[in-house]
Parts: sequence; C-alpha cells; structure tokens
Amino acid sequence: TSYSGATVAVLSEVFKFPLIILAVAALGGGPGQILPVFREAISKPLGNCWIALCYTFNNLLYYDALSTLSAVAYQVLSQSKTVFTAGLMYVLVGKRLRMRQVFAIGMLIAGALVVNLQELARASVSAGAAAAAPSAVMWGVFLVLFSSFISALPNVAYEKVLKTEGENQFVNNVQVTVWIMIWIGLANIATSLPHTSAASLAIPTLTGVAAGLRSAFNGFTPAVWGVVGLKALNGLLIPATFKYADNILYSYAKPSSIVATTLFSAALA
Repeated sequence: TSYSGATVAVLSEVFKFPLIILAVAALGGGPGQILPVFREAISKPLGNCWIALCYTFNNLLYYDALSTLSAVAYQVLSQSKTVFTAGLMYVLVGKRLRMRQVFAIGMLIAGALVVNLQELARASVSAGAAAAAPSAVMWGVFLVLFSSFISALPNVAYEKVLKTEGENQFVNNVQVTVWIMIWIGLANIATSLPHTSAASLAIPTLTGVAAGLRSAFNGFTPAVWGVVGLKALNGLLIPATFKYADNILYSYAKPSSIVATTLFSAALA
C-alpha cells in the first residue's frame, strides 16, 4: 500500500522537536537550556529561512526529475552534488581542498559512474521506443543538476552558520525545522488549490477532519514509521556532521550507506 510522502515529510519534522529537546538536555547545557534555545529561535524568526526553502525546493525537484529520467540516471547525475559542494566550500567557506581530497572526489564520481554503466545500458535498450523525448530528457538532466546545486548550496551555507562563533547548533536546528514545515505546508496548499472545489472550502466537520487524517495515514506500516524516525534523527545528525566535520567528509561518508544497505539487504535475503 502506498503512503503519503507529504505526511512522512511533515511528521519527520514534527518528530525532530522531542529529539532536539533531548539533545539540548543531554548535550546542550542541561534541561535549563531548553526554553532559552526555543526563545532565541523565536527571537530571530527569519533565521535560516532561505536554507530551509532550498531544502524544501530540492525535495520538490526530486519528483519532477524522476518523472523524465530513470532512477539509475538520476543516481549517476546526482553525483554532481559532490563537485558543487567542493566548489562552494572554496567560495563560501574559503576551504582549499588538498590533492588527495580532489582525487577522492574524482574517484567517488568515477566509481558511481562505472558501477551504473551496465545498468544504464540495459535501461536504454529496454526503454527502446518508449523512451522519453530528447527535450524531456534534457529538462530532467537540468532539473537533476540544478537540484544538486540547490542541495549543496544550503549544506555549505548551513555549515558556515554552524561554525560561526557564538552560533548555537540547537537554535539553528529549531529554525530550520520550523521553516521546512512552513514551506512544505505552503507547497501543499499551492499544489492542491487548483484541484479544490468551492464546496471543499466550507468549514470542515469533525467527520471530514477524521476522514482526512485517516487518508493522510493510509499505508503507514511499522517500516514507514521507522523511516519517519530515521529522517527525524537525520535532521540532527547531519547538522552535527557539518559543525564538527564538514561537507566534504559528509560527501565521502554518504556512499558508505549504500554499501551498508547492500550488505544488510543481503543478510536479510
């Protein structure tokens, strides 16, 4: 049964709040710092607004890109994010990469391409006449490249913010989380308005609200709830990686998750 991606996205942001509270209590100065963290986040309402917008916009581009490209082609092209990250690290953070880091980035991109070449060849043969029009494919390629850039840009900017003297990691986490929820809500309203009838804009009844909630949670299995929890935890671990390491290390570490997933899947098979 399929589930609502929008519901997963919103819930994963909601679940970040108790995690942030626990993190502040355990690592951010104790329970007495919980209210000051939220007060500081509220006192700067526009903090990290555009960074959250980039993250939200990137998620929207993902689905449009996949509608014109195969998943394999998307995976290969999305490796361009590593190149954008390296360039933006130099421009925004002023970090010069050592030769071995440049070589590692090259190996990372080359490895992703080599691993997927055979699969790409099979995909192009099987697609045949059903392949998308060249213009649609080029549009998909542009979306992936732009999505990679729009994903790398906030990551590097967020790292710069987190490493600025006096910046509180948990205050920034709260701001980004709230703004992502706002942008997701606005995006859902904007996409649903053209399909909304006048009757549906009437004051909702309790029965209608209950039916809407049931519909939003259709297809939610324990595995889906696990995804929600992991995405929420991800929202705390990634900023911590930016603060105590950097985006380059994060780019190196991400492919290791593919290896771990493959080994885990093989063990369960």
